[in-house]
Amino acid sequence: KVMKTYDGGLSWISQSAGTGTFTDLVALSSSSALMMNTSHEIWRTVNGTDWSLYATNAALSGAAAFDALSTRTLFIGDTNEIAYSTNSGATWANGTGSFTYVADIDMYNATQGLLVGGSGGVFQTTDGAHSWTAVSAPQGYSGIFYYVWAYSGIANGWATGTGGVFRYDATAPGTASVFAVTTAATVNTPTFGWDAATDAQTSVASYEIAM
Repeated sequence: KVMKTYDGGLSWISQSAGTGTFTDLVALSSSSALMMNTSHEIWRTVNGTDWSLYATNAALSGAAAFDALSTRTLFIGDTNEIAYSTNSGATWANGTGSFTYVADIDMYNATQGLLVGGSGGVFQTTDGAHSWTAVSAPQGYSGIFYYVWAYSGIANGWATGTGGVFRYDATAPGTASVFAVTTAATVNTPTFGWDAATDAQTSVASYEIAM
C-alpha cells in the first residue's frame, strides 16, 4: 500500500499503485517518486498519483533496499549483493563488499553512500557503489541494523538498529594527551584532555574512551 499526504504528514490517504509488495520508496520531488517491490520492479509516478512500471532487475533475489539520486541513477540491495544503474535501469552492475544482507542504502551523492547489512554492520562507498568497505561499529554492539542516513556525507552518518540510534563521526577527538595521575601521596581525581573534533559537530553527546 502507498500512502500520500497533502498537509505535511497531518493526514494520509491510500493510493492504488502498481502490483506486488513494495519495500521502499524515494521521493524525488513533491510529485515525482520511485518505489521498488519484492519482484525487483521499480515503479514511477510523475504526478504523485498515477504509477507505471519503470525498470526491473531480475538478477537479484529478495530485494529489500532501494535508493535513487534521480530517475537515471538507481541502487538496489538484496540478500548478499548490491546493484546499481546509471541509465534508468536499462543495464545493471553489481558492487562488491563483505556484507551478507543489505537492509538499507542511502547515497549522499553520485560517489558517496552508506549501507547497513543487518547484523553485518555499516559499510561505505566512495566510488559510486562499485565497492563497499566496513566502517567501525559501536564498540561491543552485536545487534541488527535496519536503516542508515548519510545526511551530510559518509563521514557523519546515522543508523538505527535493535540497540537504538547511532551516529558515526569519522573525525572524532584525537588521542588523550593530558593526564593527572593519582598516586598514594596525591589522591587526585584522574583527568584527561584531548584535541577537539575538527568537524564542528555539536550533536555528539559523548565519546567513549578506552584506557
